[in-house]
Amino acid sequence: MRKNPRYKFVWKPGHPLAHKRGLVREHRLVLYDKIGDGVHQCYWCKKDVIWQTLANVSSVSLIADHLDGNPTNNSPENLVPSCNNCNSKRTVGIQAGEVFFLDSQGRRNRGVYRACKHCQKEFIAPIAESQKMRNQSYCSKTCFFADIKNPELQRTCLVCDKEFIAKASNVKRGRGKYCSRGCFYAGRKLSKEVQENLTVKR
Repeated sequence: MRKNPRYKFVWKPGHPLAHKRGLVREHRLVLYDKIGDGVHQCYWCKKDVIWQTLANVSSVSLIADHLDGNPTNNSPENLVPSCNNCNSKRTVGIQAGEVFFLDSQGRRNRGVYRACKHCQKEFIAPIAESQKMRNQSYCSKTCFFADIKNPELQRTCLVCDKEFIAKASNVKRGRGKYCSRGCFYAGRKLSKEVQENLTVKR
């Protein structure tokens, strides 16, 4: 057995994964013994992948992926089959606590947690789109269009002068004047007293 700075190699002439000099990367050999030959699913995106030699790597090649990101930890529990796309994204600048998600085409992408501006639900937004204000604010198209049709307005309570948020549709219907139910009833009581005083003066 010999080593390079990243991977260990094993001399296995005649092995299906060995190259011309008879060498096989140890982590590939360990995973091959664990799951066997044939078609397997990518651990991350569930895409079908197959064993191929490193000289013939393609989009359907099975890559032995280290779960902990340590290329020297070749224990069977730490190795899973991966497609080339998922493995490439995992091995470039992975940081602790990073979030990943699968898109509609089954591709693995980095994401970031956001709170939906409309429903306050937590969701994962693509990092590539997180810089776009419209895309990073809503968990779905439903929430986006709901907020566009019925935007929120900043109002000042008529009773306590506290600033609060009200829906535009409520303001249009004559609501959105009070920040709370307590202020609402206090405002109604105050309105009645004002009306009674006006009636007495007349």
